[in-house]
Amino acid sequence: MDNLYQYDLFISYATKNADIAKYVVEKIERRGKRCFIAPRDIRSGADYASEIVKGISNSQAVRLIVSSESDKAGDVLREVNSAVSRNKTIIPLRIENFLPSEAMEFYLGPTHWLDAFPQVLDTHLDSIFSILKGLSSQSEERPVQEVESRACILWISAICWQRVGQKNRLRCAR
Repeated sequence: MDNLYQYDLFISYATKNADIAKYVVEKIERRGKRCFIAPRDIRSGADYASEIVKGISNSQAVRLIVSSESDKAGDVLREVNSAVSRNKTIIPLRIENFLPSEAMEFYLGPTHWLDAFPQVLDTHLDSIFSILKGLSSQSEERPVQEVESRACILWISAICWQRVGQKNRLRCAR
């Protein structure tokens, strides 16, 4: 992990997707990367919202677990907003087949995501690890100011064309 950051990844997820989020954390941390995940990394007695913002600020990138539940969760949208305003790399992992809301689309734009359904989650966790490794090496090569000012939203598409319906295919191809 680059010494500019306390964490490699901030994990943003809806409470109903907690099992998947914990699974992602377990797999990533087993490979030597440090994740911030609430409520595990919220200091006892601390202001929850402030701790979330500090977790995002002190993370190199944000792993967004994208589902119909996270799409409806106001806290997840606020976390994405905070990440975008801090120029964090966002690595979305879509765990079900649905189209994001306009609000989520606003932040994530016409970029691509990792589709981790029906059963390809572990394959994409390897991709996440590679992305983190690349971000760490980029950070080491750049001055702190350039790292902090970099605005990058990264979505990788693995199974984009499996989406059903012409409208979905058109949105995915943008």
